[in-house]
Amino acid sequence: MVISASICTVAVIGPFHHLRRILFGIALLFLLTAVLSGHESAIRLALNHQDAEAVILIVARTTGTIWWLVAAWLLTTILEMIIRRTIFPRTGLPRARKLFSDLFSALIYLMAAFCIATFVFGQPLTGLIATSGVLAIVLGLALQSTLNDVFSGLALNIELPFRAGDWITVTGEPEGQVIEINWRATRIQCRSGDIMIIPNSVMTKTCVTNHYPACRGHVSTIRLELDDKIAPEAVIKTLEAAAIGSTSLKYLTSPKAVVRRYGDSGIVYELYFTIEDFALAVWVESQMLQAVWAALDKAGIRGPAPRQEITLLSPIPKGMTG
Repeated sequence: MVISASICTVAVIGPFHHLRRILFGIALLFLLTAVLSGHESAIRLALNHQDAEAVILIVARTTGTIWWLVAAWLLTTILEMIIRRTIFPRTGLPRARKLFSDLFSALIYLMAAFCIATFVFGQPLTGLIATSGVLAIVLGLALQSTLNDVFSGLALNIELPFRAGDWITVTGEPEGQVIEINWRATRIQCRSGDIMIIPNSVMTKTCVTNHYPACRGHVSTIRLELDDKIAPEAVIKTLEAAAIGSTSLKYLTSPKAVVRRYGDSGIVYELYFTIEDFALAVWVESQMLQAVWAALDKAGIRGPAPRQEITLLSPIPKGMTG
């Protein structure tokens, strides 16, 4: 009755694959439980006593092993649904969901293996725990750096300082786009097309600059040193007018030019402008520099003339020489 109801419900909720798998697992557990409950009497009726004992043992161990594996599979399916709907509800985080799902699945199947060894094959649990404890210590020492990378990868997927598709700069490394964050390492593609593979433990300990979220745009800066004989107000208006004419700026943003400091030969200006995509920053800055050069040339504004300090020393009188 329960099995028939479960199968009918599975057919009704076909599009919901997680619920379909859960109900299928429950129905299969009921079926295996029924086999475990009635297999002994059925086998004894079909065979004589001597043959029945061996067959009963084989059927009991086989069915019991399958029962625990199905129970583990059912539990992992439920946890996967919980992770998808509560911890990582957004569809843009498949990698993070997979990492946590794989970790929990491994723990559940490990517990199922202990249960099979104990309840199906009758092995003492204390011996299994002692053996697994020694094995865990040996593996922990041998895979210390790898485990560090694994748990660092979990921390990165929980905190999400960056995700696949973001452009980041790692201290001491060129900027690049995050391609993947897996169990062991983070893969970053540089502008040259090269792939950097950085261990997750290093990523959690170094300084990382995230140039996204892209919804806010990226602010680029151009620094120029110009002649200090030109009024700063005129230079600022020229720089901003040149930047406004660019078609690569983010919509509804205004470039700003400011005076930063006095340089060795002139005044240092900085021009700030917002672009849509950091991936195009190099090409947009090149176009902006060309537009600024044309605007400054048209306005007759030049860079600072190089200055040299020459110190003239008076000749030493002849009587002073030794």
